Amino acid sequence: MTGVSLIAVLSFLIGIALSAAKKQGKSNAAADLTEQINRLLPQTQCGQCGYPGCRPYAEAIADGRAAINRCPPGGETTIHALSELLNNPEVPLDTNFGQHKPPQVAVIDESQCIGCTLCLPACPVDAIIGSEHYMHSVIPSQCTGCELCVAPCPVDCIRMETIQAEPEPVPPHEENTPCIHCGLCTSACPVGLEAESLYHHVKNNELSNADTLDQCIECGQCETACPSGILLLDFYRYGKKKIARQQRHDNRASADRRRYEAKQKRRDEQAQRQQTFHQSQRRLLKAKIRESLTRTPQ
Repeated sequence: MTGVSLIAVLSFLIGIALSAAKKQGKSNAAADLTEQINRLLPQTQCGQCGYPGCRPYAEAIADGRAAINRCPPGGETTIHALSELLNNPEVPLDTNFGQHKPPQVAVIDESQCIGCTLCLPACPVDAIIGSEHYMHSVIPSQCTGCELCVAPCPVDCIRMETIQAEPEPVPPHEENTPCIHCGLCTSACPVGLEAESLYHHVKNNELSNADTLDQCIECGQCETACPSGILLLDFYRYGKKKIARQQRHDNRASADRRRYEAKQKRRDEQAQRQQTFHQSQRRLLKAKIRESLTRTPQ
């Protein structure tokens, strides 16, 4: 009887452990998916999607509480990326949350600025510099164009200006003679790249699979060896430009995200300090009241 009880207890404990591990696994998977989604969002932190920032929106998408088409700054590019990640059908941008606009940057009319500082806390990425009663200015390279600084300005000295977007690389000319998969281009590559595979990855816009493209020295030997006369170098250069453009975008978004998270952390720490101060003040007040109540009258 004792042995049976011991087995039952062990089975119960093992069941609890497995259940906890399963929940932990689900939690980790959800966190990973949220992170992947968040990295695809433009990090403007504009709140147009109905959430206070990109990460809360990413969490809502991961939980199935929000659609993938509520991000006007990201537009069709972000919708397409989210659709591929989540294997969801691609849908048009929901214009109830705003229209997709070209890149913008906030500009402050320095002659009209009164130094009220109301725009400083409104900027989610600390792209505005200035102090009370002094002129403010926007750092263009850090402005995400979220427009959140416009409404708080009491003198309407902040305006949004459209900036020139980085042009898309021009796709190479498609050859009339198709690739015959002979592999001669790969054999001719002096640095050992899978030249044929790289060509097809670039042609099919599968640039995530063309991670060795940066090793191409553009010597042209693959192109010379190609019996179909495909201008392989044009495809490789096009692929390099596309990858570099995406990398610059990702780096910018990562920097915007870090500034946003740093500001949120400072706000949380300030709120915690204020809460601690108020709690200490209340304790001090209570102590003084108790002391006055227990004090013996003269």
